[in-house]
Amino acid sequence: MAGVIGLISGVLFALLQVGWFARIAALIVLAGIAPAALACYALPHTQPAAQLWWRSLLGCLSIPVLQAIFFSTGVDLLLSPDHNIPILLLGAGAGPTPSTDVFNLFIAACLLWVTVRIPRLVGRYVTRAGQMSTAGVVLRAVIIQSITRRLRVPVRRPGP
Repeated sequence: MAGVIGLISGVLFALLQVGWFARIAALIVLAGIAPAALACYALPHTQPAAQLWWRSLLGCLSIPVLQAIFFSTGVDLLLSPDHNIPILLLGAGAGPTPSTDVFNLFIAACLLWVTVRIPRLVGRYVTRAGQMSTAGVVLRAVIIQSITRRLRVPVRRPGP
């Protein structure tokens, strides 16, 4: 079991490196087309292309930040003595057992999997182009109406 999880972790780590190289290549391409993308702001019908360029650039720059935050938090959960699985499950004096070692390896594989998925989630946001689902529009309208109903706005009446 531990060998299979270790193999999966190795594959996920390789995918993380491939994603890093792809992000560097995307940043090089985005830097190359920057003048043309910024020139797209000149005409109203080409502004969506410029906005896509900005979302792509910010997405490429935010992926490593999100991955670093998530992965460092996950490593802290694995390595910190206060958050270690044997201490949480078995008490403070218990040593590591094989079952908890496999469980810690499984947690590390899950952390790598989510870290590898972050570029896909950011890419989904980048290509979304600000479109909102109907359910999202209705939910926001209901929330805004419920908040504004509770607000008491003083009404100033003109005096005689």
